[in-house]
Amino acid sequence: MKPALQTLVLAALLYCPLAQAGTIPVRPEPADSLEKALAEAKEGDVLLLAAGVYRGSFSVGTGITLKGAGDRESEVRGTDYATFELAGERIRIQNLAVTGGTNTRRAVSGHFCSVRIENCRFDGIAEAVALRGCPLSDVICCTFKNCGIGVRAIGRSSPTVWGCRFEGGNWGVFCMDGTPYVRNCLFHAQRRQGVGLFRTMGAIVRNNLFLDASQNGVFTGRGFGGSIRNNIFHACGNAAVAGENCVTHNILSRIPNPPVQDGAGTPLKDSDQTNQVADLSIALDEQGRVKIPETPGMAKGIRDAWQARGAAARIGFETPGFQPGSAVHLSSAPPARFTEPYVVNGVAEEYACLAMWEMQPRRQSLTSSDGKHCDEIEAMQGTKTVLLRFDIHRFFGESDMDSR
Repeated sequence: MKPALQTLVLAALLYCPLAQAGTIPVRPEPADSLEKALAEAKEGDVLLLAAGVYRGSFSVGTGITLKGAGDRESEVRGTDYATFELAGERIRIQNLAVTGGTNTRRAVSGHFCSVRIENCRFDGIAEAVALRGCPLSDVICCTFKNCGIGVRAIGRSSPTVWGCRFEGGNWGVFCMDGTPYVRNCLFHAQRRQGVGLFRTMGAIVRNNLFLDASQNGVFTGRGFGGSIRNNIFHACGNAAVAGENCVTHNILSRIPNPPVQDGAGTPLKDSDQTNQVADLSIALDEQGRVKIPETPGMAKGIRDAWQARGAAARIGFETPGFQPGSAVHLSSAPPARFTEPYVVNGVAEEYACLAMWEMQPRRQSLTSSDGKHCDEIEAMQGTKTVLLRFDIHRFFGESDMDSR
């Protein structure tokens, strides 16, 4: 078989459902109903969990969807170290409330897998979502309350964290060796940092609200090469500890001077004067909804790298009245990243994909068509040649952006 044809055949096999998918209703009783349903489920099946409480710790396989009733009316209470242990790729977890018992440290735990988590609530978990070597994973419109770490991503995991709400706890997002894409999130009252980034080359933190963080809204370790833009920092110990020229086009409200520092505590100058100092009146109402008064300065954000020069961009949430952690915004969330060309958040994520699929890279090239950029990687999987395409629009050119 010719290499090109061989490539197409293998790519099709990677993501072809093995059998007819089905919908499986699951009820809280008997107590082992969810465990049995997961054991019998096949790729493509959707398990519909009726409202109620499910107890146990569960393994979820490739291509399985867990979907709760209503708006998080199905609660899963973990009994062991992890409530859900991910055991495959393209897993979806939707509309669940996830809690844990005395022995539960993680709500969702994954190693070399991929998952999309939508509209879930996590309460009081040490590490709510813990990912290691898990590319193409997304956490969308979820709520984290009093979790030690909301989303922990290491080993080149580079999750999309979009439209989420982080209340209390120590860290909202903690990432090491990956390139997360954090957007339209609320980080409120973390005891340490809203977002912590370590050994991350290319992470993007945009259009978020950091409110009442005891230490820093964003903390980055040495070697950070990403961007922190179009955010609002309000009443935090510091806005950001980051490298020079990484923190631009933000609003700094009620932040002690100096609001932006390097790791040694040295103030960083805003050479382009793109960050604005303001005194906003931001509050949460009795229902927890965010109240941000509109100001002219919010229209002075910087465009995304893929947008035309001069395109309008907001500071703060991209849409006025946006409420992180709400299912109402699911329709405007970025789509799942399980199909080719795979949308990646950084080069590190490309190589995490290769590791997950047990492939060895041979050649890599940049292709551009109609202003769209892709990395093409020729790789070996055993004796077979595979050509993979990665959509890099989210980060391509981001580090070279000027102030327009």
